Amino acid sequence: MSRCNDNKTAMLIRPRNYAVRWPYMQVNRKDMQAWMVFDIDHDHRSVPNPYIWQDEGLPPPNLIVRNRTSNKAHLFYAIVPVFTSDQARSKPIQYLLPKRPFILGGRRPNFTAVSMNSMS
Repeated sequence: MSRCNDNKTAMLIRPRNYAVRWPYMQVNRKDMQAWMVFDIDHDHRSVPNPYIWQDEGLPPPNLIVRNRTSNKAHLFYAIVPVFTSDQARSKPIQYLLPKRPFILGGRRPNFTAVSMNSMS
């Protein structure tokens, strides 16, 4: 079952084949993070650059989802899954959480992270 909605809360729980029809869908499970998703909405640029990862010297994402008219995009990076439930080990979670705004190598890219697993 996937979480989806017509707003960013993604509070509805629906089968995946139905959830993909909603404008907003949470890609990570409630108790596990397997994707890091970055929102490319640059307020300081007239046209967002979905290929900013190249400018920042970062590895290519596994998936880029781009709006053809506005050029806004989401970059999806697949990671080794990290369990985030109350029963999960704390060290992998502590390692992952500080990395969200910095991704890979400690550099702060010029884009912001989307809430990935905070919608539980």
